[in-house]
Amino acid sequence: MEVSVFLSVLLTLACASYLDLKDREVPEYVWIPGSLISVTVNLYLRAYSPIKALISLIPALAVLALAFLDLIGGADFFALLLVSLAHPNFLYLPISLLTLFYSLLIPVGVLIWYVIINLRHYSELRNLRCVNGSRYYLFFFGKPVTVNELLRKKFLYPLMIPERNGFRCRASFTMDDDFEANIKKTFEDLMSEGKITDELKVWATPGFPHVVFYLVGYVIAILTPQQALLNLLLEVIR
Repeated sequence: MEVSVFLSVLLTLACASYLDLKDREVPEYVWIPGSLISVTVNLYLRAYSPIKALISLIPALAVLALAFLDLIGGADFFALLLVSLAHPNFLYLPISLLTLFYSLLIPVGVLIWYVIINLRHYSELRNLRCVNGSRYYLFFFGKPVTVNELLRKKFLYPLMIPERNGFRCRASFTMDDDFEANIKKTFEDLMSEGKITDELKVWATPGFPHVVFYLVGYVIAILTPQQALLNLLLEVIR
């Protein structure tokens, strides 16, 4: 029966990953079947321990707080909630926590790559006028693209918002699609007025399909030999 829980989570995350890649949106109903199967099986097996179940929920609740702050989407919360409900028991670390940890390795790697890229464009960044915010947001969280590329790619978001005397520089984009569309419209208007060209470099960041990262993180978390890792850590400490 535990296999059915694993398969329900895996299939749910796979389906949600497809939708996230396609539209960057995952309808709430996608999470219902897997969650119901997980809860039903775990209740039947009497697998829920109040303390461990609460600890397993901590990663999901932390992500929920970020969602309320409009820093990430709601799908992140539902993905980790599903994993928490499916795997309330653990040896040393909750599967939900390991899933979150592994899922962060991919975007962290991307940010490191951005820093490497931006070292080549540091002189351009130094000359950039940010009337609000810091140019270092761009250095760590974005990469230079042309305005033409920015306008062509659906899930690419500018970290530079045109203003009268320069740009407002930001670390990320919002979850407000209309607001983000208006920023791109501003770039289009500036091009049509001849104030900028389509080859102007601006810093932008993609909207990552985070559910895909959770899918990868979940599989790795399930395969992680926690006892073996603990034994290795103890040997290193000794």
